[in-house]
Amino acid sequence: KRFDLPTAKERGHRGLCHRLDNFASGVQVFGTSGEAVRHFAAESAAHRVLKEYVVLVDGRLGGEEGPHEGVVEVPMRRWQDFMRREFGSIVCGREGSLAVTKYRVLRHFRVRSEGTLKYWGRDRWFSLVHIRTLTGRADQIRVHMAFLGHPLVSDMKYHAKASEDDFAIVPRIFLHCLRIELEDMDSTKFTAVADIAPDLQAALRRLI
Repeated sequence: KRFDLPTAKERGHRGLCHRLDNFASGVQVFGTSGEAVRHFAAESAAHRVLKEYVVLVDGRLGGEEGPHEGVVEVPMRRWQDFMRREFGSIVCGREGSLAVTKYRVLRHFRVRSEGTLKYWGRDRWFSLVHIRTLTGRADQIRVHMAFLGHPLVSDMKYHAKASEDDFAIVPRIFLHCLRIELEDMDSTKFTAVADIAPDLQAALRRLI
């Protein structure tokens, strides 16, 4: 359904309840009233909003023998330069806020360095991973996966050194919000889902 975006006079009355990362795809929840936006914010602050994602990461997460699922519970904080400009988030055990991410590997892919990919100079492994966030820190999935040593494919912020190689698979970050679920204001279950974006589906076909 299409909604008109709020004007300057309507600011705070309605709007996006959460934001996707730049160049990510998937579900976004839009509150059609200020009350709805505040309700979503309260549910999110209480960790009662279920958010599920699918990501493609560099490497063979869990290796051949596993474990192929787990929980990352590593505190994070926003990163600022000396001008107090924010550039993302970092792992920070002393001053960071609680950040918890559950993950499960769906499939491993081995892509050979041949044909148009010969310039890689080596075969590469990728892992398709289902993610559930239990907290909502900025760049949480991207930071936690990088912390495990398996950054997201085509992540220009946390894995820029591999961007040229990754762009042969997909020219934007492989991060898609599959599902959001919460209790609505009338106590019914609200669920929104989005199939994997067509360009990400095409990227997966290139790996097979």
